[in-house]
Amino acid sequence: MLAYTYKDRGSLALCEKPRPVIKDDTDAIVRVTLSSICTSDLHIRDGFVPRAVKGVTLGHEMVGVVEECGAAVGKVRPGDRVAVNCETFCGECWFCSRGYVNNCSSPDGGWSLGCRIDGGQAEYVRVPLADNCLDRIPDGVSDEQALFTGDLLSTGGKQLLSFARAVLADPRIFVLDEATSSIDTITEHLIQNAIEHLMKGRTSFVIAHRLSTIRQADIILVVDAGKIIERGTHEELMQKKGHYYTLYTRQFEQEAVE
Repeated sequence: MLAYTYKDRGSLALCEKPRPVIKDDTDAIVRVTLSSICTSDLHIRDGFVPRAVKGVTLGHEMVGVVEECGAAVGKVRPGDRVAVNCETFCGECWFCSRGYVNNCSSPDGGWSLGCRIDGGQAEYVRVPLADNCLDRIPDGVSDEQALFTGDLLSTGGKQLLSFARAVLADPRIFVLDEATSSIDTITEHLIQNAIEHLMKGRTSFVIAHRLSTIRQADIILVVDAGKIIERGTHEELMQKKGHYYTLYTRQFEQEAVE
């Protein structure tokens, strides 16, 4: 089958790959009928997602038809039209039990599809933990209408709920891990404004690859391959014209084009 593949930084290619097969009892094989290109795919292409595996098929937003199910899959069956959740999750680990499915501790949990395991910009895709990660598409709903439900409802909505919970808790220490990674641009700006107010008078740690989120930080640590390679304020790092400068300018050049 043909699959759109991340080869290396700045390099994508349409490659011939074998059709995926069931590996675990909780897997399902889906014949992809429609998929999309997400901004996250562009971040992988440009080298901004270190965990992305070279050779992986891109794509975490897709719909299709179930072709085959593992023995433990009970909620869908072959022939069902389904929307695929962009983040796979076990539903049982410490993180899933508290609603933080993006941090699922299962080996195939979290953002796996199109990042660490082959995604849906292909003819077929293996979906792990299928009972949690496939939603049947009702009759009368088109593929186009269903395409983004796996992202907007499952990730963006839960991300906003998690953010609201953190705000209501009024913590002394605030930890934000990709707080605006799965929401639209308008909502992102609203959240950034709220974050600036919430950070006043408390210690805050922000992990982000959308660098607009950290421009106002007292100190920014740039991590590459597990090591801190630069540190300073936004202005200081921009003046150095090093790794941070390159990431920042490329990101905002890309957003200007989009």
